[in-house]
Amino acid sequence: MRNLLILFCLIALLIPPLSAQDKTSKIKENLKIYRESFTPEKIYLHLDKSHFLGGEIIWLKAYVLRASDLKATERSGVLYVDLLDDEGSAVEKLTLPVFEGESYGDITLPDDLEAGTYKLTAYTRWMRNFGEETFFQKEIQVLAEGSEIPTENASSSIPFDEHDSPLSIQVQEDAVLVTHDLPETTELILMAFSGDKMIFDQTLEENTTSVKIPREDFQTGISKFVLVNPDGDKVAEMLFFVNQEFTPTISVNLEKESYDVREEVTLSISALGLDEGNIAKLSLSVTADNFVPYQPEQENILSYFYINSEIENPLLNAGAFFNGEDDKKIELLNEALSQAKFKRYSLDDLASAKFPAIRYGNEQEINIRGQLLKNGKPVNNGEALLWLKDRFQTFVSTNTDEEGYFAFRGFYYTGEIPVVVQGGDHRGRREQVEVIMGEEEYTPPLLSNRIKTIGQPPRDYAATVLDQFRRTEAEVGAMELGELLLDEIVVEGRAEIHKPFRLHTQPDMVLFRKQLPVAPSGNILEVLQGRVAGLQVIRRGMNEFTATIRGQGTPLYLLDGMPIPENTLQMINPFDISRIEIIRRPSAAGIYGGRGGGGVIAMFTDIGYEEEIDIQGGKHIVVHRAQGFSRTRNFYSPTHEDMDYYDLPDLRSTLYWNPIIHLSNEGGKTFNFFTADTPGTYRVIIEGITTEGQALREVVTFEVGSD
Repeated sequence: MRNLLILFCLIALLIPPLSAQDKTSKIKENLKIYRESFTPEKIYLHLDKSHFLGGEIIWLKAYVLRASDLKATERSGVLYVDLLDDEGSAVEKLTLPVFEGESYGDITLPDDLEAGTYKLTAYTRWMRNFGEETFFQKEIQVLAEGSEIPTENASSSIPFDEHDSPLSIQVQEDAVLVTHDLPETTELILMAFSGDKMIFDQTLEENTTSVKIPREDFQTGISKFVLVNPDGDKVAEMLFFVNQEFTPTISVNLEKESYDVREEVTLSISALGLDEGNIAKLSLSVTADNFVPYQPEQENILSYFYINSEIENPLLNAGAFFNGEDDKKIELLNEALSQAKFKRYSLDDLASAKFPAIRYGNEQEINIRGQLLKNGKPVNNGEALLWLKDRFQTFVSTNTDEEGYFAFRGFYYTGEIPVVVQGGDHRGRREQVEVIMGEEEYTPPLLSNRIKTIGQPPRDYAATVLDQFRRTEAEVGAMELGELLLDEIVVEGRAEIHKPFRLHTQPDMVLFRKQLPVAPSGNILEVLQGRVAGLQVIRRGMNEFTATIRGQGTPLYLLDGMPIPENTLQMINPFDISRIEIIRRPSAAGIYGGRGGGGVIAMFTDIGYEEEIDIQGGKHIVVHRAQGFSRTRNFYSPTHEDMDYYDLPDLRSTLYWNPIIHLSNEGGKTFNFFTADTPGTYRVIIEGITTEGQALREVVTFEVGSD
């Protein structure tokens, strides 16, 4: 054994390590696999504001993109947005559809929500494969009367330590110049990465200390430069921000710079510099500076997508780097990046083909998930059958995996819907089979790299707004009776709810809906086979069945006391039936005369008084209320010119919100809204992304006077 171990060690010593060229080739090859097969995602949320009161609405727009090039993700069609408190518990949860990289929704904060710092977290199921640190998490502040929330203080400069590097990088008009100050006798290989691509790798011969890389090869954002020696060991590494010179911009036009209170504002926007086919997808908010503190240093779509989503420890004041054109700011940014560490992948992992373990698959629509157990153990290759009570009477079947899990895929609906799921083993046996619906409830953690809130609203903001609410309620209460009454309501008719008619009093057998399996054919007779002594059910066609009781001929079929022919049973929704009563004895069926000579099968529909369905797990058939996408609302912007019946105060902090604006090179769009009663500065913030992966942002202000 000892000799064998020595032999293995000698073989290991004889295997040469990867050379620099081999390592470079492996990195380039595996980076392509990582980019194309794994396709990490990024998310950014644009909110109407960052400070709220209990009872207010958070309006949000999500941009769900590929991390490599900021184009719309093709992996995910479902977005999760969770609002977490300081302890990491979920206050509210949203499930939103994603269409071509866009999603939007709203969260109504509870009226009694305690003041404090809350964390709005957005992620997809696919992102969980790459670590929770890739999630988007942003702080918001919830205020109460007399409360003051501690927040980060903004700074006009970015603190950083001196960091010496043998690399020096300079962005020129048409190239990026890379220089090193290592000994000229050293042969080195320079690699440059941008957008999850190796855009440059070249051996720097002896006495070569600089090289130019075409600027057009870089994407806007953080690029990574690495020097390795001939043995493949890393000698130097540097992150550097490269900005493409020509990118689209947003143009905003207001009719004037100052408006009166309750005056209509016309806002026009257009996208400049768009190539044909390149669409700008934008969201727009208009808020009051008096109520919503604005800090130029605050994180925005540019700083997040281009900087902080790329590095492990985000820069607090990163928004300052994109506040106007300033070469000094970019210089400061690159000095700060000299200490930063790239977050998404490491070169050593790529060289050794170490990829993320994929545990969570793509999620394009709502999936209804569950597990089958038999005697407490997973059912492998079992069958799960789902019945959806819709106008198509949808039946879907699927098989379980080795751990008994199943998923019904491809649903798209809002709210919740009742579904019936039946389980069986690989032979179709349902005895001892349990259906457990849903998967483990997931709540994301609190992240150290979350986006911090900068700035405070006015000290009396909460008190002022709450006082406004009280005055509004008082004015509504003082209105004359009938001032806001609806038009007269006319009752067209009345009806009494009663139990269906039946002549018999004591059936021989009663079956309730929870006792019956799902009928794959949709015919209620199919599920009676083998459940009633003396009842024989025979299939006559695809969905046609006939029944006899003790060979006495065709039984009498009743639906809520009314006779129906046997061939209409296939048209009855099985899950509209709450119970079935069987009469086999001729003496009991005699009350129906000669028509009851073959026995009676009486079916009763669910009209609200019958026994509730048992929806608990642990049986072979369950009724499950499957959660779909969250319902969303449209932002309401009042039109003051139509409000002549009363004049309540208007103290809105968000005047306008529009999450879906699409612009092309063919022209802009115009929007209208009214100012409120609060004078001061109002701020228009437009953020978005183009279909070619270019982040956009524009901020303009206008004044509202008191006259």
